[in-house]
Amino acid sequence: MENCLGCRLSNQEENLHVIYENEFVTCILDHVPHHAGHALILPKKHKAEVTELDEEESLSVMRASQLVARAIHALYEPKGVTICQNGGFTVS
Repeated sequence: MENCLGCRLSNQEENLHVIYENEFVTCILDHVPHHAGHALILPKKHKAEVTELDEEESLSVMRASQLVARAIHALYEPKGVTICQNGGFTVS
């Protein structure tokens, strides 16, 4: 989608800090973090809802969330990590 912020971020069309990437997702540090290590896992193809991900994309998101969570635990030693999915809207 042309004016989708998530698509611009996942395809590195904005200034950002990539912490992990593969052919399906880009993981970045949030520019206004709620907590140390706050990261976003963004699909490279535009998706408004998690139900739109195909099997490879879904598995890639889950693998990335595990890698990012491990890194957050190693770096910041938090009491826990929250993983959530936001969908149903497009931010431009």
